[in-house]
Parts: sequence; structure tokens; C-alpha cells
Amino acid sequence: MKVIVYPRRKAKSTIISASVRFGSGTSAFKLPENSDVTYIPAGTAHFLEHLLFWDASGKSYMKLFNELNINSNGMTGKEFTYYIAEIEESSEFSNTAKLLLDMILNAEFSEENFEIEKRVIIQEANEGQNSYNTLNCLVAKKAYGYHDEQEMYKGYYDCY
Repeated sequence: MKVIVYPRRKAKSTIISASVRFGSGTSAFKLPENSDVTYIPAGTAHFLEHLLFWDASGKSYMKLFNELNINSNGMTGKEFTYYIAEIEESSEFSNTAKLLLDMILNAEFSEENFEIEKRVIIQEANEGQNSYNTLNCLVAKKAYGYHDEQEMYKGYYDCY
């Protein structure tokens, strides 16, 4: 695991982002113990991004994050999928990082959650929400409190 820290004195919050090297541009993979190629349908990474916010018992990590006053989100890019948690108190960093990693590393999916997220993905696609944000845009907005869109997006691309 690689940990990267970007300290900023004027930051209003702390953002923890865990990324998985599996994105919308991933179309096939090989497992180390097997030479067979597994092909992946388009949209799989985005669908898994949504499913990881549920555990096998049907408990919502998103709800748990909210109850703990932690803003959370996920985002699927071309090569990576990002899972993000934002905290106001840096003393909560360790617990929040553990919760975020637990969500990613211990993922199990139920059929019920599969059906819920399938409807959410279809709704997002119909509303055109899947092509707007990049991780840079979200981090800039959340961490540095930019309110003016022109200022916020200077130097960032593919935000809107």
C-alpha cells in the first residue's frame, strides 16, 4: 500500500482517498495463477464502485459514514476507482482510514444490494452524471473550500 500525504495549512478538512487500479478503461485481466484472460463488460468498474458502499448483510457504509459525520463518495476514472472520505477533525484520520479500507478490502455483495445499485446506475446514466467529475475537482472543492467555480477549476480538466 502506498500512502501519500499532501499537508495544507489552510485546508478546512482532511480528505482520505483510497484508489483501486480498476477503472472504466479496464476491459480484461489475468489472474496471477491462471493464464486465461477474463473479459469485463463495460460499466463494471462503476458498478463495483457503487456496490462497495454495501456490506454482505445489507448495511450501508455510506449511511455509517454519515452517522459518523464523515462525507464519503466514490468516483470511477479510466484507470482507477477512487473511494473518498472527508473529515473535519484530523484526530479521526486513523479510524476513518480503517473504515474506508475495511469497506474496500472486505467487500461482499448481496443480490438485494446488486438490484438497488443497478437502479441507481441506470438513473445516473439517464441524468448524465457519469461524465462530470474528476478526483482533482472533488479534492480541490472539498479540501480547499473553493466556492467560485472558475477559481476552483483553474488547472483542472474534465470537471464540467
